Amino acid sequence: AGFVTPAASFTQCMSAAQISEDAIKMSWRWQFARDAKITGLSGYPGVIYGWNPGEPKSTNAVLPAPVTTLAGMEVHYDMSITSTGHVQTFFDLYFTSGPVPSLAAMTHEVSISIRAPQWVGAHTRVGSPFIDGQQYDVYVGKTSLPQANAIIWVSRQDHLSGRLKIDEIVAYMVSKGLVNQSGSPS
Repeated sequence: AGFVTPAASFTQCMSAAQISEDAIKMSWRWQFARDAKITGLSGYPGVIYGWNPGEPKSTNAVLPAPVTTLAGMEVHYDMSITSTGHVQTFFDLYFTSGPVPSLAAMTHEVSISIRAPQWVGAHTRVGSPFIDGQQYDVYVGKTSLPQANAIIWVSRQDHLSGRLKIDEIVAYMVSKGLVNQSGSPS
């Protein structure tokens, strides 16, 4: 799992099972106590495939990879979500300025929502592409790292199962000058 507010009271249960050579079934329950003092992010559970720039190594040999080698890259997924509070559901891509990801080398954090509506904060809308049957609004802004930009893809409707064509999303960002073709998503 990820970040947890220090004073938060919570329960967590996670499971994972390999169901085929290229498919994993995962589930987790992430329940926080209702506490009026907690106003920010309470938890950030996630499933990592690739190299998160804040971690020492990649989870696989495929990523990181140069932008120019992403042809055909897509994610197939099927999920159900039950919540009693505010939940954001994103796929995240991290772009770095070199082949070894690090927070210092991170140039972009790209978040792609699969539930609508999602919070985007103080970001500027720069486009509304239609990719693989889904309409998105694309926003840009800054991350907490001074050298890195945020690019947030907000789905106009929920799509909790199907595929996410990473190659087409990256090609759109390159064509609009939002990311550099020489970058490396991790």
